[in-house]
Amino acid sequence: MPRPFRDPLLAGTRLLLVVSGVIFLVGGVAALGALIPVWAFGGRVIAWLAAHADAPPVGRDALGAVSALLGGIIAGDALTIQFLRNLVAIIDTVGQGSPFISANAKRLREMGWLVLAMQAMLVAALFLTPWFRQALGSRHFFIPFSLAGLITALLLFILARVFEQGTRLAEDVEGTV
Repeated sequence: MPRPFRDPLLAGTRLLLVVSGVIFLVGGVAALGALIPVWAFGGRVIAWLAAHADAPPVGRDALGAVSALLGGIIAGDALTIQFLRNLVAIIDTVGQGSPFISANAKRLREMGWLVLAMQAMLVAALFLTPWFRQALGSRHFFIPFSLAGLITALLLFILARVFEQGTRLAEDVEGTV
């Protein structure tokens, strides 16, 4: 078994990812907690939106739009947390000196699917943008979609294959020694 080693880059990155995960968790819980007052006090939410919007929001559509946005935040945060958990687990195996294991190939593949799911959510939000603008009475509505997310997913799927081959090579070397 390879012996663990201390690498400040790995330790710092791991800490940053864990802190980021906690931030996403807090954000997701806050969005979930915000759904309750949105549903319970819908009339007041619509009144507040009307007072702060570029154009008057459209009644119950505004509550649906706010609920959809909060749901998207919750789902996006959950996907991001799982992505970060996988990345931390990979960093841990690198720190232990044994990154070429089948579990890391599976983690990378899952991370690719998570990124694709996030991109699918953004594409759906792009199609819903006109409804969001109209329902919330806002001309300023931005969905951060980028092809970089799709390229990242492809990169993760390719890295999963690299790790699968690396795992086979490591097992072959271990078997011949």
